[in-house]
Amino acid sequence: MINGVNISTNEKELDIKYGLIDFGPERENARVSVKYILTDMNDIRKSYIRLGFHLSEFERMEYYKDFGYASLQEFCDANIGLDKSAVSRCIGVFRSFNASLDSRYVNGTITKGSAMELGTCWQKFSYSQLCEMLSLDDKMRELVKPEMTIKQIRELKKKKNVSQDVSRVATSQPENALDIKKYENCYGAARQSIVKKAEPIDSIVLEVYDQDGKPVSGVNNIWVDLLAKNNKYIVVRLTYSIDAKE
Repeated sequence: MINGVNISTNEKELDIKYGLIDFGPERENARVSVKYILTDMNDIRKSYIRLGFHLSEFERMEYYKDFGYASLQEFCDANIGLDKSAVSRCIGVFRSFNASLDSRYVNGTITKGSAMELGTCWQKFSYSQLCEMLSLDDKMRELVKPEMTIKQIRELKKKKNVSQDVSRVATSQPENALDIKKYENCYGAARQSIVKKAEPIDSIVLEVYDQDGKPVSGVNNIWVDLLAKNNKYIVVRLTYSIDAKE
């Protein structure tokens, strides 16, 4: 389909390619939904949340069946020009970051934003960054800053996967775990060698705050390997840091 579609286009004039499956008569709003999707695609950079909303609604209402297709993806392949991964990312970003997920008090009443707008806390992030963040949980997303590159976000995701892998392992110490007694009784180069060679028992985020609750510059939001812990020591080794910005 050649996209010269906008919100004022008469939906009856849409040149839609039909599939081969007869699911029944075409519903009144099916073409309207297609018009919204094509209108959003005229400027995806600004309209990706609306596009995700309309693709999600198209799928939820099963409008693809009105045009003879068994799935949203089949319809998109024939009519929209979006491959499977692009459709999945767009819907995923909408479902994870739209403003309807925001809650705030206004005149004593809890209100939510529009599902067709980007959430307030995500407005400084690019679409590419949001796509990379889809696989992160809420806590991990808090570590991502707008100034981070895609490469840095991917490094953060790797650390998440390492942490998950460690959590699945039995609680027994690794074969090359740090010997805490030996660590306590040596210093300088000898201690440095022990720390360097030790196998971590976990991968965690270190967060340090001052007495006023402000993040301590340089030692907040830092990925570290946990090497040992007892009543006297917590030994960690730096793996990846994210500068804290106030």
